[in-house]
Amino acid sequence: NNSATTATQIFNIDRGNPTFSVTSPTNGALISNSAAAAYVISGACSEAGQNVVFSGDVSGTIVCSGANTYSKALDFSGLANGPVSIAINHADAAGNAGATINQTYTLDKLAPSLAITSPAVNAYINIANKTAFTVSGSCGENTRTVSFSGAAAGSTTCTTGNNPNYLATLDFSGQADGTVNLMAAHTDVAGNTATTNRDFTLDTILPTFTIT
Repeated sequence: NNSATTATQIFNIDRGNPTFSVTSPTNGALISNSAAAAYVISGACSEAGQNVVFSGDVSGTIVCSGANTYSKALDFSGLANGPVSIAINHADAAGNAGATINQTYTLDKLAPSLAITSPAVNAYINIANKTAFTVSGSCGENTRTVSFSGAAAGSTTCTTGNNPNYLATLDFSGQADGTVNLMAAHTDVAGNTATTNRDFTLDTILPTFTIT
């Protein structure tokens, strides 16, 4: 009698789910305008060579590295300000998927309001007030800093309940007479920065006169 050749097949049973995590950013983080187009989400993943998949308000895919980490830049810039959500998943070669991680961030692409309202453009700084010249204005982010650079350096706190919202006393004594430019900056908690500037006229030369 002819006997059939026995065929042997070996299969691998894989019933374990992969593991992965998000290490940065934290859930609830703010996304600023400057970061929105390439906002990086990173973490750990157990299946080197397998994809970490992002879906939701934006989508993308990145391969889990040989060091069992991932880092993916996602583009949130086309979305409206407010909450944005993504779901992250990671599956092994056998098709076992880990538990989905859901993250919600707050997209804030708006720069705060900022203006120098006093003194007027080209106002004079004289020899009497050059070391203590007062500048004031409006700002939109309560308790956040308004900083100054250019012809004078310093900072003060924005207090939206006051009028004016900020007041700073600055020292222009290191500048030569003529037009001097003061720059102001104000950054919100998301990292959006507003800037403005104003020219003043520094004149510290005393007039001359004689009795003839």
